[in-house]
Amino acid sequence: MTTKALASHHGRSALPLPSKRDPKIPTQKENPNLLKQYNFDQEYSDDRNSILDIAITKHFPGHSSFNGKITEYHPASDNYSITYQDGDSEVIEDPY
Repeated sequence: MTTKALASHHGRSALPLPSKRDPKIPTQKENPNLLKQYNFDQEYSDDRNSILDIAITKHFPGHSSFNGKITEYHPASDNYSITYQDGDSEVIEDPY
């Protein structure tokens, strides 16, 4: 597997991802307009899918940094799933 820093995907410097929220808190509510846009706007869906399978590093304060991969995009809520090498996972709003 080729590892890319998430931040370098759009020309940003490669930095660990900050923790945005507790993964136990439910994700934002589904928005039917987002799902419609994803299904009917090819450029929008290509953009959202372009970061799938990119390897990332995220620092968890008080613990350590963990390597993971962006594994899934959820178009109805505009969230991404991250799966870490230790098998843990979380859903985040924006991986940037």
